[in-house]
Amino acid sequence: MSSRTESKRERKLDRARVCKDAVKQNNSNMRDSDTIKHLNMYNNGKAIRNRDGTAVGRQFTMGDRAGDTKITGVMGRIALDGCWFGNTGVVGITDLDKFCEEMSEKVWLILTPLY
Repeated sequence: MSSRTESKRERKLDRARVCKDAVKQNNSNMRDSDTIKHLNMYNNGKAIRNRDGTAVGRQFTMGDRAGDTKITGVMGRIALDGCWFGNTGVVGITDLDKFCEEMSEKVWLILTPLY
């Protein structure tokens, strides 16, 4: 930790060793390249449009591309696997009809007024 006798410059150098984005010795106002890439990530949200209003760049044009490479059906889709759906149950038509009839009877009994 820093003590009161340390100079301001020494405290800045200690902080630069601990924190990657802190003040550096030579370039006090410069950010790290990773930080610049991270901050530039937030500027890529809007789509670039031409005069007609159709999107020609950035956000809405990447449906069939990953960067500069075109996504094919082989690499762009995930194959369904039966083990993903092992814990799901399917209700048959007869069971569903039986359930609906029983529920309609219960609801009718509940909603009928008692005189």
